[in-house]
Amino acid sequence: AAALGHIEAMAYFADHLERGLGVNVDYDLAAQLFYRSFKLGSPWAYKRLYDQGRSRPLAIMKKVQQLMLEDRVYRSTVDGLFGGGTRAALRRALKL
Repeated sequence: AAALGHIEAMAYFADHLERGLGVNVDYDLAAQLFYRSFKLGSPWAYKRLYDQGRSRPLAIMKKVQQLMLEDRVYRSTVDGLFGGGTRAALRRALKL
């Protein structure tokens, strides 16, 4: 379902990839799926990235920051830290 673009399936699969639940851990793909489903309006991805951003692994947040930089909504250093710049960029990403 995630491969077919189902928004919540992308977010849930990203969570499984992050935690290695039934699949190998893949932070890069998890970050891509979290960010894509976040932009498409997934409440689960919103919770994981925006509300719980400080709890995400550094590698996931670095990749999300890189993706936001490519979307031109992130204006800070790509460091994986969840601060004001990341939070503001996520808000801007919702408007894309």
